Amino acid sequence: MTSFKKVVTAALIASTALVPAAQACSRLAMDSDHGVVYVRSVDWGKKTGLDLVTFAAGDDLTSYEAEGFANQADAPAKNFTVAWVENDAFHGVQAQAHNDKGMVVDTLYMNPSVDFIADYEDTGAPAVNLADAPGFIASQYDNAQAVAEGYENGEFQIAWSADTGDAGKHGLHVSAVDSNGDVTWFQLNEGGEVVMYTGNISDTDLGVKANAPLLQDHRAAIEEMDATAVDAGDRLPSDISSSSRHLRLTWLANNVTLDGMSEMEALGTVQNMYDSGASVPQQIIDSTINDTYTTWNTTRTILGSDVITVRDYATAQEVSFSISDAKLAHEQNGGQVCADANAQARAGETVVTFGSCSAGS
Repeated sequence: MTSFKKVVTAALIASTALVPAAQACSRLAMDSDHGVVYVRSVDWGKKTGLDLVTFAAGDDLTSYEAEGFANQADAPAKNFTVAWVENDAFHGVQAQAHNDKGMVVDTLYMNPSVDFIADYEDTGAPAVNLADAPGFIASQYDNAQAVAEGYENGEFQIAWSADTGDAGKHGLHVSAVDSNGDVTWFQLNEGGEVVMYTGNISDTDLGVKANAPLLQDHRAAIEEMDATAVDAGDRLPSDISSSSRHLRLTWLANNVTLDGMSEMEALGTVQNMYDSGASVPQQIIDSTINDTYTTWNTTRTILGSDVITVRDYATAQEVSFSISDAKLAHEQNGGQVCADANAQARAGETVVTFGSCSAGS
């Protein structure tokens, strides 16, 4: 990769180094009168960062090397894109990326898939490394339908079996959500089979995303517990495990409506839903992995509205940025700009300032 590695100092680590908190992170997308409200977190056993990095249309965009794949993804960006790069715990892996067309691409942990990566076979399509799949896909495609069509047409594949950047081999799942509520979701199943789920958050369960187990197993648990029913709240589990977070978010998504709310009320309601169903306080043990992790960050936005708000959970401070301001900063700088959103939030800033991509930016 050329662009992201310029702003990342990443030491090569063993793949087991990220395992203890491998059931973390959640995402919720809901329809409102103002568009799709989107909240996503990064949860981990070690404090995580939130470094923003820009790409402009026409920029040279090369994926991290997808070792073992014949054809490396290498195409100029088509859309202006702001990616969230996590340098503190994940060694340069992207958590998500927003483009200027109103689409977000997110990567969350899916530990069961790690058992299947050895069985995945190179299709010959340009291979996108999982480490920067969000930025690459967001920069290439306008919406979720275009992502699905591009994948089906052999324009790209995800390099499931390659090292995830400098972080070793991991199970992850990748999804794109656009301003219409359409979703394209990639998951690696047994035998190295890639399943691509598509649909709209208005009439499918694709607005909720967590970690293990695989989506088909989440769906079985939802059906068994009748988790969409109004009274399901009386029987939902209260632990922090991924399966329990997924059940709670599913229940909330099916029993809360944003109809009639103002834009700010819709944003606040979905943040509240997320915090109620999936936010993880510090020091609580997840009995499924016998370890602890916590929610360190969320991003909150209405897709296509331009403004994205970052919350630093360690301090409860928030800072916002707009795609338009990031694009202007990129143009004025004559190229890529960056920002440490967490540091700026903790410093009491309310609007992100982008600058040159150097240490501490």
